[in-house]
Amino acid sequence: PPSFAKTVKEKEGALKGFKYLISRGLNILKDYGHLAIFSCSHSISMEDLKRLSLEIASKNRVYLEIVEHLYQDNRDHPYILNIDNSLYLKGLLLKKIKI
Repeated sequence: PPSFAKTVKEKEGALKGFKYLISRGLNILKDYGHLAIFSCSHSISMEDLKRLSLEIASKNRVYLEIVEHLYQDNRDHPYILNIDNSLYLKGLLLKKIKI
């Protein structure tokens, strides 16, 4: 995916963009359909993606199940524990469910 926030200063704008994309995706997604969201911006965390997904799901009165947490392939793009920004690609595979 393209980077929405190449710097920390761009994070708020990126979060608005993610809100828009998640909201639009949920509006067209059928029940039990899957939505994948990804960020390759270091400044957007997995927790940001979860928080935004929950916020939009609550606003739209739908439930989302996290099917899988997704990260970059370590063989090609290793995550170096001492280099925080080396874990840059993260995503969620979500399922819209009825309760």
